[in-house]
Amino acid sequence: MRKFLIPVLLLASAGLQAQHIGYLIPSGGKAGETVDVLVGGQQLWNIKKVWISGDGITVESVVSVPGIPQISGPQRKYLSKLIYHRITGKNEAPKKPDNEEELKSWRKHSYFDTVDQLTPLQLHLLSVHLFVPPNPLQMSPAINSKCIIRLKIAPDAKPGRREIRLIRGNCICSNPLPFYVDSLPEVLEPFHPVPPQKRAKYEFNLPSVLNGQIMPGETDVWHFYARKGDRLVFQTFARTLIPFMGDCVPGYFQCILELRDPRDRCIAVADDNGFEPDPLLACTIPEDGEYTLHVRDALYRGRADFVYRIRAYFGNEPEFKLVPPALDLPEKKQRDIPPGGEVKFPVLISGCLEKPGQTDTFVIHAEKGGKIVVEVFARRLGSSLDSRLSVTDDSGKQVASNDDYARPLTGTVLQHTDSYLCFTAPKTGKYTVQITDTAKLGSRKHAYFLRIDRPRPSFRLYIAPSSVAVMHFTATPLKIRIEPLDGFNEDIHLSLKAPKHFSVIGSNIIPAGTRNSVITLRSSSRKHLPPEKAELIAEYYTDSRGCRCCSCKPRPKKRGQVFYGDEDTQAFAYTHLILSRDWLLSKIWGPTGSGLISLANPKQTGVNIRAGGTALLQLSQAKFPAGNTMKFELRNAPAGLSIEKTETGEFSRGRRKVILTLKAEKNIKPLRVNLPVTVVYSFKTRPDKNGKIFQRKSEFILPALLFNITGD
Repeated sequence: MRKFLIPVLLLASAGLQAQHIGYLIPSGGKAGETVDVLVGGQQLWNIKKVWISGDGITVESVVSVPGIPQISGPQRKYLSKLIYHRITGKNEAPKKPDNEEELKSWRKHSYFDTVDQLTPLQLHLLSVHLFVPPNPLQMSPAINSKCIIRLKIAPDAKPGRREIRLIRGNCICSNPLPFYVDSLPEVLEPFHPVPPQKRAKYEFNLPSVLNGQIMPGETDVWHFYARKGDRLVFQTFARTLIPFMGDCVPGYFQCILELRDPRDRCIAVADDNGFEPDPLLACTIPEDGEYTLHVRDALYRGRADFVYRIRAYFGNEPEFKLVPPALDLPEKKQRDIPPGGEVKFPVLISGCLEKPGQTDTFVIHAEKGGKIVVEVFARRLGSSLDSRLSVTDDSGKQVASNDDYARPLTGTVLQHTDSYLCFTAPKTGKYTVQITDTAKLGSRKHAYFLRIDRPRPSFRLYIAPSSVAVMHFTATPLKIRIEPLDGFNEDIHLSLKAPKHFSVIGSNIIPAGTRNSVITLRSSSRKHLPPEKAELIAEYYTDSRGCRCCSCKPRPKKRGQVFYGDEDTQAFAYTHLILSRDWLLSKIWGPTGSGLISLANPKQTGVNIRAGGTALLQLSQAKFPAGNTMKFELRNAPAGLSIEKTETGEFSRGRRKVILTLKAEKNIKPLRVNLPVTVVYSFKTRPDKNGKIFQRKSEFILPALLFNITGD
């Protein structure tokens, strides 16, 4: 199977993704209320709009938080008194020093001059800056920029998860982070006190949702009253809010909950929920009194993005139930299948290894040479099972086995422990399928679905990012990752379901056997339009007929699954694709020079070239100022494929032909791959106010073409 990795050129669209949301605090709100949300991230200046998925939430305002300068002792003392007067209700301002020279040295800032007009959240940010010594070890450029968004949640807003993104101009410019709507009262940890005040007590009444933030070495202690016999549940959202952090180990906030009674004795602790890092604590209250819930990081780390959200309510912990995967198969419950009994396939079996060391077995009958797929759905659905599969023949000889099956790092599940195997029956007869837990554990949470089937070749397609700034009349790269299923090895045909001014240009085919590829999009609109939802349709032909004459019936197609997401780094090393519910397209203008060059044939989708031979690629170039140049490169191409020479014709009616001679070395292996040609445009700027002219460079790409390299 041929594999080729294409690092995608980010180009101008990469600049729009430089904005990054690191955290939201609070990360949710109650239906019917208005909430101010602090957004911490990178390059959040000049943000005026917010995109929120779903219905029921209105954005009332978006305000950037300007950087606050460090100030001297006298100015700090004056501001401290000014803030204290504000929060204690005193109308008169404290007296300023009489020294005029000293006053001239005081630094200016919009917050310093408008203390009486600041919102409670803005006042909190100013207080933290003034009274909390900065810790250089905890500072991160990825979360230092801030803005405040005010959200109005409708009374009838449906509880559940939303996604928040930031908009600059008319383009989505950030990754999404979750924001939750709840029916329970929301409690935010107290704001930072202003000396001589002390920090307010963390208090709440049951039921409530607690929103907090853990700083270095900090433990939040929440006080509440409970009665004997109360059954309480504390459900934590921490890693759920920010799945991965790129610059810490293990790459996420590992929250721990500890419940203490009125005599400060620990009565319950939780540091996870099965294999999920977010703890779930459920307990019965032994006596009346004031209890405390302690929230901290497992390693006593902390930072502004160590945020949490805890639902505290009466009742029992949520019932564990495994939802079956969406497969076109008959489902047969395990209880209807006798232990060791024969199973007819295709079938999706529902089972559970309830006892430690338990092994479930199922017998199938297979014909010699027949291919059988056995697949476990457990951990990726939320089960604690770490499965192992094995298949033996009627003599007890092992035919096939699998423990962990490698899958793309998509979603938030850290352990890819679901087993998968596909084997060919060496003879006609009965075969026993065994499923067990590798650690010999068992419980009601060790549930699974077992698929026994014939191969059903298909694929999953993963698109990144989940919001794309598509350039006007030039190519914008789209990174695609392919996960083949059951031996899939066919061409994938793509089409775009989106407003008419968006289109796929160049190749719309992902060649068979490819694991990573690139296609290109463009926008033909000249208008400033808001982001719009879109969908990428991915299909493949289900037969191999070569005839395509008009008298034949259309070849049947079948769709594969397409997912959208954003890449995130865990602990300096691992790159995960965090899936998103929406795929959004917006339009931007292309870089300098991108409108000067195009394919001579706008409908061209590919290039055929033989090993040891050459092929010509014709371009059309508009006239540009003297002294400016264009250089063409075939970056990330397979070894042995290059641009041998570039020939240009004379200008006619403002345009000229440019011919690229592409060369394939004699020893190059046959290959089909999508590649864009990179254009480096060197140009001179207009004179500045001093008459200086500078030489600048701009890079962009032409539509990705399907290079079909054949043997000599």
